[in-house]
Amino acid sequence: GGARAEEEERLFGQQQQLASELALTSGLLTAAEAALATSRDAEAAAVRRAAEQAAALSKLEDQLLSRERAGGGEAAAASSSLTLASVLHQLSPAAASQRQPPPSPGGSRLDAAEAGGGEAEADGGAMMRTLLSQRERARREAEEAAAEAGRLREQLRSTQSKGRQLHSDNLALYEKVRFLEALGGKARGA
Repeated sequence: GGARAEEEERLFGQQQQLASELALTSGLLTAAEAALATSRDAEAAAVRRAAEQAAALSKLEDQLLSRERAGGGEAAAASSSLTLASVLHQLSPAAASQRQPPPSPGGSRLDAAEAGGGEAEADGGAMMRTLLSQRERARREAEEAAAEAGRLREQLRSTQSKGRQLHSDNLALYEKVRFLEALGGKARGA
């Protein structure tokens, strides 16, 4: 009788330990699933931001090329400057906060450039340099967003893999608990 009671107590202790490990693994699995959801959201936001920036870059480049093809001279420089202002105004609000504000209706540097004749060409060159600088900054931001999306995809894969492993461990522990319960029931019944 004493050996049997010791065996039952040992099995009961193992069952309690496995139940504790099962609860811990379930908690880890829940945390991993929450991290997975957060990673998916962050990845989607980074991909959206990269797509918006790529579209803005494309739009800027298309408008710049069309203005360059339209002709030369002072009128083209002033026109190019005005187009730049309108393009900057049309871009997303988050990106617009980092750029120069659009021209004011009551007179602006661009209006003065149109009236100034020779100054329009110089101002157009300055605006062109500004546009190119902004385009490069937007391109870098798009590349950073793409890199962030890649990093988040890798984190997502890692979290999914960890979740699958925790799920597998959870099932194994559950099977052990069921086995020990069944074994403990047979030992008590005998």
